[in-house]
Amino acid sequence: MQFVNNPTEQSTAVTDLLLAFVAVILVIITRKKGATIDSKKTLIWSAIFGPLAIAAFTGALAHGLVLSEYHIALLWYVINFCLGISVSLFAAAVFYDINRYSVSALIIATFLICGTLFFIISVIKPGSFLIFIIYETAAMLFALIGYLFLAVWRKLSYAWLMSGGILISIIASVVQAAGTAHLKIIWEFDHNGIFHILQLFGLLLIESGLIKDFNSRMRLN
Repeated sequence: MQFVNNPTEQSTAVTDLLLAFVAVILVIITRKKGATIDSKKTLIWSAIFGPLAIAAFTGALAHGLVLSEYHIALLWYVINFCLGISVSLFAAAVFYDINRYSVSALIIATFLICGTLFFIISVIKPGSFLIFIIYETAAMLFALIGYLFLAVWRKLSYAWLMSGGILISIIASVVQAAGTAHLKIIWEFDHNGIFHILQLFGLLLIESGLIKDFNSRMRLN
């Protein structure tokens, strides 16, 4: 096993590992906090964070190790599949909240089909992360509009935290798509590393919103 020598690839791999670790922690926290309050919402969000953790860990391998083109391609199949599922379920989670904590199996299946189609496209046209950025941004815009609706019209305070986290995720996608960002704070970070760092902050805000929602509904019960 040989590690890459490129500094920005190294920092990208490390931030991917950090993202994977945080996503696993979020699964644990979400299940511990929400299982007895809303088992369906807990399951959906666990199924969002879980594949994200797998994708981030696999991304760390792809960026951090010296591998053949064949093995890198295999890793990216895993990454794209997991990201497709995670983003699709994110959209389903937004629909669940907008629909007053209810979503049919048909709606979830429809979103998952969309995620599968994204994966198929990524297989047909490999090596283009821009496809995922477009797909994620579309889902995030839908989520942002949904949670702003909940925050403004239904006066649900947790939705502001969700909106903030989603907005950060959209900014991260823009940085990733531009491909020109560069930052040096002890280590060198390119657009990939910065994308991961921003996503971390976005995830933490989103998790804060989830916990706030669970807490408010627990008090009502």
